[in-house]
Amino acid sequence: MKLNPEKSALLVIDMQEGFLNPESPTYIPMAWDTVPACAAVQRKARELGIPVKFIGVGEKIDDMQEFDAEDFVSALFGE
Repeated sequence: MKLNPEKSALLVIDMQEGFLNPESPTYIPMAWDTVPACAAVQRKARELGIPVKFIGVGEKIDDMQEFDAEDFVSALFGE
């Protein structure tokens, strides 16, 4: 399968700082093992001209947001 950068995007879904932060109650030491692979995929996507979009707003109760489809699409595509 060949990627078409004009019709592709890399979605990084819910990459949480809480899993990586030793001070967090949700810290998982093995989560650090995923970081190099995630970074490599993002770097390659950018090299190919594929946009990289992050989905996730936070991990605290105050970070929660009501889902708004128009805002979501706008944030993904910059429209």
